[in-house]
Amino acid sequence: MAQSASGLPTLGAVARVAGVSISTVSKVLNGRSDVSPSTRTRVSELLSRAGYCVVRGQNTRRRGSGRLVEVVANRLDGALTSRLLRVVCLEAYHRRVGVVVTDVEPEGGRAGRCPPARWLDALSYRGADAVISLLLEFSETQRAYFEAHAIAACMLEAGLRGGECAVRVDERARGRDAVRHLLELGHTRVAVVAGPARTPVQTRLAEGCREALRAAGVRTAAEYVVHAPLTADNARRATRELLALDTPPTAIAFASEQTAFGGCAAISALGLRVPRDVSVICCDGPPDGSMVTPGPPLTTLTRPLGELARAAMDLVSGERQAAGVFNVPPKLVVRGSTAAPRRPDQCRR
Repeated sequence: MAQSASGLPTLGAVARVAGVSISTVSKVLNGRSDVSPSTRTRVSELLSRAGYCVVRGQNTRRRGSGRLVEVVANRLDGALTSRLLRVVCLEAYHRRVGVVVTDVEPEGGRAGRCPPARWLDALSYRGADAVISLLLEFSETQRAYFEAHAIAACMLEAGLRGGECAVRVDERARGRDAVRHLLELGHTRVAVVAGPARTPVQTRLAEGCREALRAAGVRTAAEYVVHAPLTADNARRATRELLALDTPPTAIAFASEQTAFGGCAAISALGLRVPRDVSVICCDGPPDGSMVTPGPPLTTLTRPLGELARAAMDLVSGERQAAGVFNVPPKLVVRGSTAAPRRPDQCRR
């Protein structure tokens, strides 16, 4: 059977021989009760022969009880990753918890983006009893390893499936809150420029926008919702097309900083002004509003980084019950790019 760095066969190898899932092997190893007696006996014998110490009752070790957390990420020099790392390290410092940081090349491409298998082998040597990933998913094998070794694990700004421990700002809430702000200002012709429709994150963002419009009783034309790759050029093109409609929108919600920048550039190139002619809101902007755009500073939905870090540390320390994905609401930062729509007699159209 395939072996881990410790020299023991991997749980996946044991699972294949036993004809069960890795999760079942993990449950038997931890002494969990939700396994049939015959399966427990068969898997226990295989684990014992492989050199594992099988727990005969419930594993009583408190998850996350130690004082060392490993943070794993890809490209620590990335703007969002570095911000997340900083707030996690500060939160750990206040709690007197040590931090080990590992920068890895993820595996699985866009479909997975998981830490590589060799990272898990190295983790066993460092002795961390809690793990937080930044923008990375954990694979099924990695989650089973954490369960088997009583390692508390949490994904920060990742984790789209149920049944896993994750902390994130929900994209549906971003879209919903962005449109609510525009509705409160009096806009009813609200367009959305989101990323590709095949991307679950962008699909949820658009759904949140539609949800807020429906709740307010506002009907939206199909052409008001545009899905395109998240680049400034695509946003410029989409904005020009939206403003060329017979009934153009008076406000546009953009999915990202880059698309908001492209949209503002297109509005300016058409001889229009933000927010006098078109209000613009960014659904995922920098907390400090440092992005430079043609026109006034952007109104944005930002990540409350401190709250994200506190929630993640609470989860791995056992202070908060881990139950699937824990959504942290976004923070609305109102700046100069949104205002009430102009009256019909004030408009050029």
